[in-house]
Amino acid sequence: MFGRKAHGDAKRSATKVLDMKRDPVTRLKHLRIVLGICALVLLLERRYAQCARLAVHGVMGADD
Repeated sequence: MFGRKAHGDAKRSATKVLDMKRDPVTRLKHLRIVLGICALVLLLERRYAQCARLAVHGVMGADD
């Protein structure tokens, strides 16, 4: 019924990771959020590069 956000705010989570006053469990939770967002961004960048490469060379490749 009430679900959590998939990723949340990356800047806010990064701030909470760096805040030494927070307890380690909270910092670890926000570190996992930041790493998850970074992994998603890398995945999207790779997919975009692959699609751009296909658009340049054509779907069938340069040989066909």
